[in-house]
Order: sequence, then C-alpha cells, then structure tokens
Amino acid sequence: MSDTVGIRDLRHNTADIISAAEAGQAFRVTIRGKDTGVVIAKQPPTPPTERRRGITLAQIKQAGLHSRPTTDHSQEAMLEMVERGRDGAGRVGDHAR
Repeated sequence: MSDTVGIRDLRHNTADIISAAEAGQAFRVTIRGKDTGVVIAKQPPTPPTERRRGITLAQIKQAGLHSRPTTDHSQEAMLEMVERGRDGAGRVGDHAR
C-alpha cells in the first residue's frame, strides 16, 4: 500500500520524501487530490550492462572476416555511390540540421 503525496508537498519536501522512499515507503503523486499515476518508490537495482570488448584488426583478419575488395572497379563503384548521394551544394549525407 502506498501513501499519497500532493505535488505541492512533493515540491516543498522532496528530500524527506525521497529519503522515505529509499527506506522502502512508496508514494502516489496527486495533483489537487487527483491521482496522476506517478509512483515514487525504491526500485530493485538493475544489473550493469555487460561491457563489450573491442577486437583488433589483426584478430578480424586472422578470423578471415576481413578482406579488401577484389574487383578492379570497386573504388570507382564506391565513388559513384558517393556522387549519387550529393545534394545540390555538393555535400554528402544528411545536412538538415
């Protein structure tokens, strides 16, 4: 069961309410007596995400996952794709920012 706390009370007593929530008490936030659906409660800790380790180019090559383009025309094909992607000002990529 959770206690209710008005938004004004929450604004003025934030530190006390957070401390109580850390101690295990849960609060439902209301605005002018109407339930907002917001609950302030301590959540179980989430496990840290597993850090991905990098791999070196030498390891990629050794695994046979890296190869240079084998056709003589691959560089021309790449340049053609870049040229097709240019806008009227000659820029490549998304410049909407």
